[in-house]
Amino acid sequence: MVGLLNIGKMGQSRNLKKLTKIMEYQIILPESIGDEWQNIGIDFEPQSITGNIKGENIDKPIISLKKYAISLDNRYLKDYKIIKEETKTILKLIV
Repeated sequence: MVGLLNIGKMGQSRNLKKLTKIMEYQIILPESIGDEWQNIGIDFEPQSITGNIKGENIDKPIISLKKYAISLDNRYLKDYKIIKEETKTILKLIV
């Protein structure tokens, strides 16, 4: 997001760009998500990673974020990625 800031000095004005910083965080959870899960995402109300098993159309919790004392707020989260690895799950958060 780019905003303009006008600064005037003795009748002169300049436009300066004010850049909003983007920060990226990684949270490594010591639980893995199996290959049977699809459509994996974050459900912000129960604070969990959810998905559905292939062939079913019902969202089910996979990993509770409350278990790890993590609370995410979707008002401040710009984007996220969930990376499945063999022994862990990595949440990449952009705020």
